[in-house]
Amino acid sequence: MSLRELQVFLAVCECRAFSRAADRMGVSQPALSRTVRDLETRFDLRFFHRNGRGVELTQAGRVLRQHAETVISSVEDLEIELNELRESASGVVVIVLPTHVSQVVTPKLVRRFAEHYPKASLHVFEDANDRIADRVRDGVADIGLFYAYAPPDTPRQDYVAEEPLFLVELPDEDGNDDDGPITFAQLADRPLVLPRRKSVYRQFLEECADGAEVRLNVVRELEMGSTQMAFVLEREGGSILPFSHCWSEVRSGQAVARQIVGPKITRHITLIRSTFKQAQMVRVAGQILNEELRASNAMFRWQFVAKADQKAG
Repeated sequence: MSLRELQVFLAVCECRAFSRAADRMGVSQPALSRTVRDLETRFDLRFFHRNGRGVELTQAGRVLRQHAETVISSVEDLEIELNELRESASGVVVIVLPTHVSQVVTPKLVRRFAEHYPKASLHVFEDANDRIADRVRDGVADIGLFYAYAPPDTPRQDYVAEEPLFLVELPDEDGNDDDGPITFAQLADRPLVLPRRKSVYRQFLEECADGAEVRLNVVRELEMGSTQMAFVLEREGGSILPFSHCWSEVRSGQAVARQIVGPKITRHITLIRSTFKQAQMVRVAGQILNEELRASNAMFRWQFVAKADQKAG
């Protein structure tokens, strides 16, 4: 079975008429009909029901269409990759990441991408979480990493990991640095520094607290959530943060991070890819990003999912 035969068959499927399919393929109708007839004879199957209004697929036709579309798509992907190799893969790939993730993975990400594509450029930007999905959806960025699930109309999203949240505090006055888990109920008497209520992250925390029937004791509300750790170090109170926001202070002994349990609080991490550019360079950049995230997990403490468990949008 040749590629040309599959293309003719799919043209008939999409046009639902031999005459229109012949016009699309630039061949005569008898020649196109003969191609389909030869296919049916070879397999001793009918792929189309002919009627006065055109054609409809048989069960065998539906099976052939599913596989034909897969083959044609694979060939198109192959052509893209070979063309990129011929052109030495020049161009630009844009990735947008949350600030604390970018600080950890960007240097290795840029270096490894340059090893694959020395004539291309990888631009990595930081942005607020609630704007990242828009950047990718609008084609401003090719790849984005997003906390929690992106909106349903965001294309090509893969669930990568779950991010547990921690109560982050200073060691007590006696130097005790208990880093064991803490229940949500125990947070009720802890003074907390959190972003303002209008922030998506604060709303998420309040929903979790309501579900656990806990009232958070917020002693200071911040305009910028990225400054929470700075206020903790100034002894304003504790905070609820992912480990990527406090790993340096924990490692140096300045702060203690205790994972929140009962219930456990997690956010989903989603990798988003744009539909505006389906080049091999974008796929390679996404693969490298995923690998560097996993390699840096001592700083993130994410719970990665197997690829088979990922949920594509």
